[in-house]
Parts: sequence; structure tokens; C-alpha cells
Amino acid sequence: MVCDQYGEVAGVVRCQVRAADDAGLIVWLHGREDFEVIAVLIALARARLGD
Repeated sequence: MVCDQYGEVAGVVRCQVRAADDAGLIVWLHGREDFEVIAVLIALARARLGD
């Protein structure tokens, strides 16, 4: 989850590792069409999923 300067939710991402082949997946992402928020959410997912 990413919040704006007022503490309001600006975006969320759901990611997980698929058990069958250990592939990291972004299941869904909501960033209100704000590129900066989406970029942060993708970076968070990548950090969480690792290699």
C-alpha cells in the first residue's frame, strides 16, 4: 500500500509467488492512473518478490 502526504491510500498491489514454479506475480495493482504511484507499487512488489 502507498499513501499520499495526507495519509490517504494512493494505491495498492497484490503480489505472490506461484508455488508450481516459484514465479513472482503481480496479481492486481490499483494506482488511480498515477504513474508515480504505480512505479512505487511495482518497485515494492519487485522488492517483495526478490529474484
